[in-house]
Amino acid sequence: MCPLLKNLGHRPLVLSLDAMETLIRLKDTPVITYTAFASKMFGMNLNLQMKNFHTFMKQTSSTKPFFGLHTAEGSRGWWREVIEGTVRQVVNWALSFSP
Repeated sequence: MCPLLKNLGHRPLVLSLDAMETLIRLKDTPVITYTAFASKMFGMNLNLQMKNFHTFMKQTSSTKPFFGLHTAEGSRGWWREVIEGTVRQVVNWALSFSP
């Protein structure tokens, strides 16, 4: 057993590794990726703002830490909540200008 883990007193349940920009490189930012997906799937340009995305990502992380690890929905539900919250805010903002 690793000497660092020996002092914990119990077996670790989760090992989280940050592989972004080392093993995993995204072509575009998540905001650009989701905006392109929404445009392709729904035929609308939502122009998602980075601020909205980060707001919902932070909010969801505080209510469901570790990407929803201990929730029934898991990581898929966690990401769904982030994206739906971001899109909902942008759509509500756009609708506020319609007559």
